[in-house]
Amino acid sequence: MGIRLGRYAVLKHLASGGMADVLLARSDGIEGFERHVVLKRIRPEHARDQRFIRMFLDEARVAATLHHQHVVQVYDIGEAGGEYFIAMEYLHGEDVRTLLSAASRSRAHAPLGIALSIVSAAAAGLHYAHERTGSNLQPLGIVHRDVSPSNIHVGYDGAIKVVDFGIAKATTREETQSGSLKGKLSYMSPEQCKGVAVDRRSDVYALGVVLYELVTTARLFKSDNDYQVMEQIVHGRITPPHARRPDLPRELSDIIMRALATDRDRRYATADELRVAIDQIAARLGLTTSTSDIAAYMRKQFGERPEPWIGVSAEDFASKLDNVPTMIGALSPNASWTEQPASDSR
Repeated sequence: MGIRLGRYAVLKHLASGGMADVLLARSDGIEGFERHVVLKRIRPEHARDQRFIRMFLDEARVAATLHHQHVVQVYDIGEAGGEYFIAMEYLHGEDVRTLLSAASRSRAHAPLGIALSIVSAAAAGLHYAHERTGSNLQPLGIVHRDVSPSNIHVGYDGAIKVVDFGIAKATTREETQSGSLKGKLSYMSPEQCKGVAVDRRSDVYALGVVLYELVTTARLFKSDNDYQVMEQIVHGRITPPHARRPDLPRELSDIIMRALATDRDRRYATADELRVAIDQIAARLGLTTSTSDIAAYMRKQFGERPEPWIGVSAEDFASKLDNVPTMIGALSPNASWTEQPASDSR
């Protein structure tokens, strides 16, 4: 593309969201060093909004403190020519929304062990973020607030990562955390729908929705009317997963329903409690799944897909990039497993 942002050569525009453009880029160094990254760049219409820039940078700084095998790594926060951006690791794989779309098209559930492993890993990454402390050793109070299938990534190597802490809130910051709707509507907790203060249990709820959908291959909350979706969530109108899938172990159904409790005091208190419950039932049912098992499943579903720059000449690189998976926080707007964004303010 011939565009540079600081030390990054932009190779491909991947997608545009409401707040940022997402770009594939390369960082070059001495002795032939290079690293491929994903850049999130503030969209031009927000580039002069100082309040927005401050929010973008504050939340990028929070994300940059997270270093965990199940959380996407933020490498850099920068500015070039008045353009602010975040550089993060390139993830070679698919988001869970794409996995759900493939399962729905094939009319076959994802293997139960795979589903449990994905959500267990995501829970581990979220718990790490929830527990993160600042330099003063006080909790940062990080809540993701946008846990959904498009924000959980499964690599072709079997690695699982939570991505896009772009609307994560550190509750120690001065801005109020209540009064606005942020995230994808169908994965919001009842308290998010009500516009009240949220804590880590909202992420537990959203992860419960993801697990429900992974094991049933069915949308939990869906309507053409946003109000009806919110009403279903707030009033807890949920068909138990074992009623949709009779072969599902009742104990697993109960775990999911506890994560989806309308009253957050009745949910798992932490993402780690949910992870432990998932791991225990996986062990009892003989469904413990390794990273190599997940990688094999990804190959079966999507074929062999090397990174787009492997074995490709510079001249062919641009055309090769047309096949790059565009996963980073819901980058595939045409995926059949759609998610409703929440655009309301309350």
